[in-house]
Amino acid sequence: MLSSRQIIITDYCDPSLIDGLTTMGFHVDYHPEILPAELDTVIGEYEGIVVNTKIRMDVNRILKAKKLQFICRLGSGLDNIDVAYCTSHLIKVISSPEGNRQAVAEHALGMLLSLLDKLPQGMEEVRTGRWDRESVRGRELSGLKFGIIGFGNNGSAMSEVLAGFDLDIYIYDKYKSLNLTDQCFSRRHSSTLEELLQQSDIISFHVPLTPETANWLNDAFVNKCKDGVILINTSRGGIADLDSIIRGIQNQKIAGACLDVFTNEKPATYTEDDRRMMSQLSEMPQVVMTPHVAGWTVESKIKISKTLLGKVQYIISNPTENQYFY
Repeated sequence: MLSSRQIIITDYCDPSLIDGLTTMGFHVDYHPEILPAELDTVIGEYEGIVVNTKIRMDVNRILKAKKLQFICRLGSGLDNIDVAYCTSHLIKVISSPEGNRQAVAEHALGMLLSLLDKLPQGMEEVRTGRWDRESVRGRELSGLKFGIIGFGNNGSAMSEVLAGFDLDIYIYDKYKSLNLTDQCFSRRHSSTLEELLQQSDIISFHVPLTPETANWLNDAFVNKCKDGVILINTSRGGIADLDSIIRGIQNQKIAGACLDVFTNEKPATYTEDDRRMMSQLSEMPQVVMTPHVAGWTVESKIKISKTLLGKVQYIISNPTENQYFY
């Protein structure tokens, strides 16, 4: 049972989350700018904690949280939480991928259309008064073949936003049995990874960062793709080796890349290699980059809060049920 019902929120959220938790009977401490070292001094007071990406809930931090009964993750991705330890110690882990699935899919599509239509270059043409229209002649998405790796919340949302385009969608998910019988998605195909790599003009990653997926997008992966492939990564930066992308673009194996996530997302801590790779990518017109904001919309902020509130309410109502909410 939840006892004193104290919860700390360690990142920015919609006010509805604070209001909803308060209505449920929690005393809510809202500290969106709290530093990890500061959290460690007070975490022992709380039965619940809400985190985003900046706070790692590893074993050492969890051990300091003697009263901890659940961890809420704003958004998707659990690579900053030791889920195995939580499971073995009956600490609930709650994530909210349903809340930003649409935002991630729309952002990935926006990046892709921007790349295909050369929108950044076109904007520069207008700004500088050159108007060299031929240099910014774009490509159409319709008619291409699209590969989706991972078919959870974000992967399935990606397929939905593509439904209005005239293209075939190849879907690979190692851990899901896919039911693709919806008439409106009649051109979705359950695929092997090999078939997806051979067929797809565009490949979008929608998988968690695990030991199995770390550095998946490497030279070997790129070499198995079609020549001129476009790669999209809105999942986790650790999935992609940036040097492999750079080399692929340089040798024209890769026609373009849309990257919202990176292995190191803190410029102040960049190594010499980090600075070199980011500089090279920034200078490539074949690359569109954004600062890990694919799921970061006004609407998703609200949806994430509603999702978490519903799941927290469930565990309060069913305290003995050994169920997890990824």
